Amino acid sequence: MTWLHLVLLVLAGLFGGFIGGLLGVGGGIIFAPVLLLYFQAIGVPATAVMPLTLGTSLLTVLIATVSSAYTQHRLGALRWPVALFTGSVSALIALVITATISTQSWYDKRVFQLFFGSVLILVVWRMLAYKPLVTEGGAFPENNRSKGLLMVIGSVSGLVSALTGVGGGTILVPAYHRFLQMTLTVATGTSAGTIIITASAAILAYVVQGWGVPLLPFSVGFVDGTASLTLGLPAMMSARWGVLVAHKINTKWLKRIFAVFVLLIALRMILNALFEV
Repeated sequence: MTWLHLVLLVLAGLFGGFIGGLLGVGGGIIFAPVLLLYFQAIGVPATAVMPLTLGTSLLTVLIATVSSAYTQHRLGALRWPVALFTGSVSALIALVITATISTQSWYDKRVFQLFFGSVLILVVWRMLAYKPLVTEGGAFPENNRSKGLLMVIGSVSGLVSALTGVGGGTILVPAYHRFLQMTLTVATGTSAGTIIITASAAILAYVVQGWGVPLLPFSVGFVDGTASLTLGLPAMMSARWGVLVAHKINTKWLKRIFAVFVLLIALRMILNALFEV
């Protein structure tokens, strides 16, 4: 790792952590593309670039999210029963997807860019077109469909997490808000708690799947400790700032500006995958 790599990773960590804490979209939408470029730049074998990117991104997300979840818990915005149930389902799906899809040779840079770009477009949709349903409350609706809804939410979240390394907040926040009638603040906090469980399981799967593969000096399986800590420690600090800011300001215009930024990334990745531009 050169000094330039170090500076860029630290800056990306600060930015990704802050955005993840502020908007609840997960810092992985920043971490994963940055790690992909970084691992390609330092000469990681092509067959290992994608799983190493995803596993390392998830560890970075976990580090940053611990800070977010702790702050949200302190502020009373994390519903642990929901997070634990949904996270358990999500973790199971993430384990299966990691073992059967995301660590296979055919899941390469091109497939990742197409899928990740599509997820980013979903992020943009949530930011620009999503309309809040409630302004008060945060209660978990007691009805016969609740557990089924959480299983569906957890399954989709686990799928997205394992295939993109983003943690699943893009799915969790709007689902908690719309279907469980949580406020956006509570949905974001509960999402952070869920991501801790999902990411932990997925990281373990990437370690096991890549066990014994010699990649980088401080990598274990398909998870690189050096890059993850370089991104994650700054992100851990800035994620807390993002949460605190989110509880105090109206983020409408910030969301719109960031949505344009994310859309440009998404279009670039999709076009690159389709036409190698």
